Amino acid sequence: MDLAKRQSMNKYFLYMGFIVVLLLTALSLGGCGQSYDKHVQMVRNGTMQISPNVQVGPAFDQFFADGKWEYFKATDNSQVVQFTGECTWENKPAKAKIQFILKNDKSFELGHVDINGVSLNKLESLAMVKKVLNSYNKKK
Repeated sequence: MDLAKRQSMNKYFLYMGFIVVLLLTALSLGGCGQSYDKHVQMVRNGTMQISPNVQVGPAFDQFFADGKWEYFKATDNSQVVQFTGECTWENKPAKAKIQFILKNDKSFELGHVDINGVSLNKLESLAMVKKVLNSYNKKK
């Protein structure tokens, strides 16, 4: 094989290798985005009367560390979207669990809330969620 042909083949393999690396990178990054169940999306994209201009999802993502969302049907057959995450509560690290009860009209309401396994009453729960929503800073 002459030198010109060898150089041409080397360039070809170099370009093909580069394309393969780009494709693999794109495929691996494509799975990095968070994908949520439609019930979770409804709550994340929704707002609450206590702070009607703030979407629940972005506010919770900003306020809590290591947040996780899940949907399930409760033993009473109600549909629940549950958020768990870490925060500071009374100046100490804490684990929060906040449940939203889905309604038939495609809305939701605040359900059970607990901090470190201790249930909050309805007033405390609303105050806690209001603090989360009202502390949200939209990034400009």
